[in-house]
Amino acid sequence: MKPLFIAVNTRSYLLILLNLKNWLSKPFDPESLMMRFCQTGSQTDLSRLFNYYGQDLYHYLVSLSNPEIAEDVSQKTWLKVIEKKHLYREQASLKAWLFTIAANTLRDEVRQSSRHISTETAQFDTLLTTCSEPHESILERYNEALMQLPFKQRESFILQQEGFSLAQIAEITSDPQETIKTRLRYAKQHLKFKLGDDHEA
Repeated sequence: MKPLFIAVNTRSYLLILLNLKNWLSKPFDPESLMMRFCQTGSQTDLSRLFNYYGQDLYHYLVSLSNPEIAEDVSQKTWLKVIEKKHLYREQASLKAWLFTIAANTLRDEVRQSSRHISTETAQFDTLLTTCSEPHESILERYNEALMQLPFKQRESFILQQEGFSLAQIAEITSDPQETIKTRLRYAKQHLKFKLGDDHEA
């Protein structure tokens, strides 16, 4: 009887391992997780969403402002996610919905705050702090060229790099798709020109 007992336990153990493997291999579904958060308000679900999107959101915001404002707007964005969770619809892209809240919050912050960041100021500060470096890395040159873009072009370009479609970028920025196309074309031309010059220099 003892061998049978061991065999049963071994089979059960293998089934547990198989179920665990299947559970771990399930693709992360942020939309479903958000719907569950909308229904339950679970802090665990919110934490998982923050861990999944937090870095992308911060990168988007800091590319358009500075670390202090990006951190502030990021926190406000997640607070608004909690406040406005009843407005989310499952068929919508959660990332696009989240970035729309962040974009609107950033615009409000820029309008209302004394820390207003204009395109000219961002360009001037960037030129002062980075252009004088004789041996910049490719990433530093890229960031320098990126920060020299007008705000709207930079915003559209960064959103595209985050994987958003033209339609989603238009929704996030509240601008027509044709306008987005134009901004992206100018942004890419600028980056190609600047990085090409740096490469040849």
